[in-house]
Amino acid sequence: MKDESGTLIEWVIPLLFFFAAGWATWHIPNYLLDFIPPSDQSLYDQMSALAVRKDATPNWPGLFGGFADPLDWFCLIALPILFYFGCKTIRIAPMEFQHYRRVDRPSIFIGRVTMMMIISMTSI
Repeated sequence: MKDESGTLIEWVIPLLFFFAAGWATWHIPNYLLDFIPPSDQSLYDQMSALAVRKDATPNWPGLFGGFADPLDWFCLIALPILFYFGCKTIRIAPMEFQHYRRVDRPSIFIGRVTMMMIISMTSI
């Protein structure tokens, strides 16, 4: 039986990974304030003002009393899970090199995520 390439799961997982990575990157100030708060109070105030101003979900309370809300944590936790399942669901297209090794799966998955980034940038 021949493995099919181009199934819906091969589009959905890289797209979800792309959105989760973008969300986690956008909310880096929230993670920094939760994990490594600056000792200087004025810097802390500036970073917290930035985190509140840039927050896409401003009315959600931070988890554990911090700045990162449940959606921020969900996206951060989903990244390695989506990466794992994305690497597991890779199917090689007929035009690609057919004799790949297991170590090539992450490269192919990142290539698919990069294709999603190019498609989204072109669409915008």
